[in-house]
Amino acid sequence: MRIRITQQIKNSINGLGNKTARKSGLKVYTALYLRYDRKNKHGYFDCPSTYLKKINSRYYKVIDQFIKDGIIKYQTNLKPDTEDVFAPAVITKNYSPEHGYCMKYRFLINIEDGEEIEVDFIADKEYRWYRIIKSSLNELGYEVNISRDSFGRRVYHTVLNNYKTELRGKDLYVIDSVTSQPRLLYLIMKNRKVVDTNYNRIFENELLDIYDYIASELKL
Repeated sequence: MRIRITQQIKNSINGLGNKTARKSGLKVYTALYLRYDRKNKHGYFDCPSTYLKKINSRYYKVIDQFIKDGIIKYQTNLKPDTEDVFAPAVITKNYSPEHGYCMKYRFLINIEDGEEIEVDFIADKEYRWYRIIKSSLNELGYEVNISRDSFGRRVYHTVLNNYKTELRGKDLYVIDSVTSQPRLLYLIMKNRKVVDTNYNRIFENELLDIYDYIASELKL
């Protein structure tokens, strides 16, 4: 995987100790770098501890080093130290497992100006979809180049744009799921007993391709 890294970050990672610690530091930085695509307008991006633990169980040592070296900061809250609303406010980390939101970090330096390097790191390595695509590309003899965008979470890979011609004549079946995302939404709604009459009737009556139906209704 190719990432960008500045000299300041290299210096911080090199300050972690032995070679094993430095390799862990690079992997934790790569994990943060990948989440950076999901930043909000203030530059903060979600980064759950469960995600970082899968990279390295002692990830917090790297995070502490990056904070100390002025590379990242975490989002904070100002709240009273006690139940007394008149008590002086204290700064706390802004996360809550109970309410379903995790830690947010922000880079304090411009990482996009860094040098591009190759890192031995598999994005989303715990997910089955990544392993399946990787093994398929290897089996077919293609370069393994897999990524996922930060908005729609669509998966991109080496033969995505020309798979119909590339895979023709290789004794393979090509399955192209038509309107799969709207239909999956319908099935999820149905499973959770969420009723939207106008939306459901499209799939219950197999009226049309949903996009054709929308175009027809809106007279596009």
